Amino acid sequence: MIIFAIYAMLVWYLVLRWRRRVLGFVVALGSGLAALAIGRYVPDMFASVDGAFGMKWLIYAEAVLVGGMGLFIACLPRKPEYAHCPYCRYDLRGLDEGTERCPECGQPLLGREGLTPIPSVERVRRRASAPAEQDDRPQQQDPQRKPADQPPAQG
Repeated sequence: MIIFAIYAMLVWYLVLRWRRRVLGFVVALGSGLAALAIGRYVPDMFASVDGAFGMKWLIYAEAVLVGGMGLFIACLPRKPEYAHCPYCRYDLRGLDEGTERCPECGQPLLGREGLTPIPSVERVRRRASAPAEQDDRPQQQDPQRKPADQPPAQG
């Protein structure tokens, strides 16, 4: 009976490795069809053994489970193979190495080597509970706008 679990794990590993690719869908469908074929012919070979009919339905259930989960896994999205923002998934290829913030959402970038790591839940919670950073840059004012404490010019 352990052979059923080993078969399922092997198929699901291969499908996960090749998800969103033709080979992943071929492995998922092929494994389900192979189990259905085994379920069709194995009970006939062991017709004299008690429980051969139950074995047939057990193999059919395995085929549906392995094939269905394999198709589900094959449809899962792959991780991006390029540097991206961990918050908004913005493509960071082509930016200067000195870029410290995402140009799309403004969040600080954690790293630029290979794939940008996705922040853990604890890191996001710590960052959300930390006080906002003070901006030390001088505030730019519109030269056309008068400060509120001055009366409007009469002319």
